[in-house]
Amino acid sequence: MNSRKNSKTLSIFAGLLLVVSSLSGKSPFRSYGNEHLELTGGPGGSVFGQLWGLYHAGSDNVRYNPLALESDNNHQLFLFHSLLYNQLVTASSGAYAFTFFKDKPAGFMISRVGVDHIPDTRNALLDWGSDGMPGTGDEGEGNGLLDLGERLDYNQVSYHSSGITTLALGTALREIGGFETGMTIQAIMMNLIAENGFGLAFDLYAYKKGDRLHSLYAVRQLPTGVTAFSDGSVQLYTPYLESAWSMPLTAGPFLLNPGLTLRYTPGYQREEGVNLDALGNLNLRPGLLIDYRNLLFLGTAYDSRNVFSLFTAISLDALTLEYAFRMHSHELLGNSHLVAISFNPDFLLEES
Repeated sequence: MNSRKNSKTLSIFAGLLLVVSSLSGKSPFRSYGNEHLELTGGPGGSVFGQLWGLYHAGSDNVRYNPLALESDNNHQLFLFHSLLYNQLVTASSGAYAFTFFKDKPAGFMISRVGVDHIPDTRNALLDWGSDGMPGTGDEGEGNGLLDLGERLDYNQVSYHSSGITTLALGTALREIGGFETGMTIQAIMMNLIAENGFGLAFDLYAYKKGDRLHSLYAVRQLPTGVTAFSDGSVQLYTPYLESAWSMPLTAGPFLLNPGLTLRYTPGYQREEGVNLDALGNLNLRPGLLIDYRNLLFLGTAYDSRNVFSLFTAISLDALTLEYAFRMHSHELLGNSHLVAISFNPDFLLEES
């Protein structure tokens, strides 16, 4: 009976995937929409992807698995910061877990990906032509371009920040066919200096914690991710499927967690993973997390964007500290460092 219910739930997700496949072939859709969200989930999510939603329970699971938001040590508040791509990009998040209506687990996350101190020279150009003298009417004067012989007035250079802020709410829904289900709603605000945008994205999850195998399925950006810009343009981002499986194994005081994350993006060819011609792209990310007495954690995962990734964490009664290091496969993009802390705000109030 249970297998029949499980098959029904998986059939629902397969049906959603067929809808995804039919939609993504339409021309208005983009393949790489909202990938900035992958930078905001924290050290564990950055290394393991959706598999992180099976490896732990915490408020950062707003992004990975809203059915596992509670924390063993009651560390409801999650704070994260990172320096990415040779320290050119920053990503930060804050998340908090709580109970929603009818005691359902829920979590809220606010995050930002940004590039700061961007020079704007549009008002600093001394557009006087090749002779460097105003009013002579020589070649290049007044054409709005930095020509040979022209220069900038650096006192007129201004600096701006460009960033994307996301507000996300994740919560459990109901049990269907032996699977717990949940959803995450994300509101996305873009400040791109020249243009501003507002977007929405909806993710649907199914989670099952079996005796041996733990599984998690997510259809992201349903029915589509959408962003409307201030110039009147609208971009649609194709939905895609993410799945994760893990099989915990005990070895003395150690708990070994081998696992696999799979992402299927229908209808698009990409520079990573396996391209399936007109069917789309399949990307696999195997991972391993070693847990020593629920105190020390060490893990790694493989994905085509990074030559090497390392995750480590220590979990104490007062707080949990996480760190991840990622070495990008493109040398110019350099290394990334990600740090996060989780704790119970009530603990600080009691101590003070």
